[in-house]
Amino acid sequence: MSYQKNMSNNWPTKKLGEVTKIEGGGTPSTKNPLFWNGDVLWLTPKELSDFSGREIFDTERKITSEGLKHSKLFPAGAVLFTSRAPIGYVAIAGIQMATNQGFKNFICNEKVLNNGFLYYFLKLKTKYLQSLGRGATFTEISRSILAKVDIPLPPLEIQKQIVERLDKIVAAQKLNDDLIQKADELFQSLLHKELNSAGPAYTPTKQHTNKLEYVGMSGSRSKTPADASAFVKTSEDKKAMAGKKDWEVKKLGDIAEIIMGQSPPSSTYNERGEGLPFFQGKAEFGEIYPTPLKYCPKPTRIAEAGDILMSVRAPVGNINLAKERSGIGRGLGAIRAREGIDQSFLYFFFIKNENSWSRLSVGSTFLAIRRNNLDNLKVPLPPIKTQKQIVAKLSAAQDYKTQLLAQKSKLKELFNSVLAKSFNGQA
Repeated sequence: MSYQKNMSNNWPTKKLGEVTKIEGGGTPSTKNPLFWNGDVLWLTPKELSDFSGREIFDTERKITSEGLKHSKLFPAGAVLFTSRAPIGYVAIAGIQMATNQGFKNFICNEKVLNNGFLYYFLKLKTKYLQSLGRGATFTEISRSILAKVDIPLPPLEIQKQIVERLDKIVAAQKLNDDLIQKADELFQSLLHKELNSAGPAYTPTKQHTNKLEYVGMSGSRSKTPADASAFVKTSEDKKAMAGKKDWEVKKLGDIAEIIMGQSPPSSTYNERGEGLPFFQGKAEFGEIYPTPLKYCPKPTRIAEAGDILMSVRAPVGNINLAKERSGIGRGLGAIRAREGIDQSFLYFFFIKNENSWSRLSVGSTFLAIRRNNLDNLKVPLPPIKTQKQIVAKLSAAQDYKTQLLAQKSKLKELFNSVLAKSFNGQA
């Protein structure tokens, strides 16, 4: 039986078993200390789960020469492919190393097959190869099945050209990812610098005073006394406020309209785009805006475009912005600044303290933030002119990161397109 899918008609095909040597690895007994902590690299599928490169040069665990007798050493350049748990992780051995039995590894016939070409072929065919897996407890693709998979074989020179083209896109992706990380670091730095006086403060109700912590403006924490009527700022927080005497603290309920979501009958939801986008919680959240998965023609609670969306039921505290008029279910709350308050300033305040909002939640079965929790939340506010100046700086940094994220999506689309076309003889 031959396994193939959308192979090019322009190039001859060969079965993987005809142009590679396919072998599995092994695991020495973990009960024998003589097999472990040696100098032989030994790879497991788990280590490739978050590996983003192509060549791998190190492993978390090493085995000894005695342990190697119960495994298999593969040369530098071998293509390492996970055959179970899960099927489809792939890398190239940068130096010789062993693997456990969760791999089926390929040693290419270099006269006809470039290992980089095979690497990208396996990346392209991941879902197809997963579909060939067998097994009840967990799926595994066998060596015999892999050996029957067809691979297109253009001349070696063309294989190398394809690999170089894809490598360039991957390099651009890595550069863009590095820029995204730096842009995020810049944004976070500005966020904490500009909103140094905008840490969360909360006047608790009696049911909360025994268990909540105050997360101060400087990031410090202090337990509230049992009879506290308000969170007391630490000396670090007072120092942070000292340089910003024109800031004042107001309750969120006094400066913003708070709309707690409500879920209409599920029978009114649809995925056909009929009605308003309908959001229920964090599952639909994106980097800034949520992605609509459902719609509702008669939502009972409405968020307007630009409203701050907060997840108020487990998980709690995550923040997004409404991109358009939308219905919101009971897992969300919408926050809308009143006149004289910059909406974007409030948004950045909530983003800065996103990891702190869970401390406002209550509940034994699942955590939730209630309306009165939000009403009593104290927000340090500068004058409106200062709010707008802060927003301008933070928006510029956030917009730069957003542009880089858009570029990331375009590069991914380009890579997938070139990858598919390359193995169909179109690129």
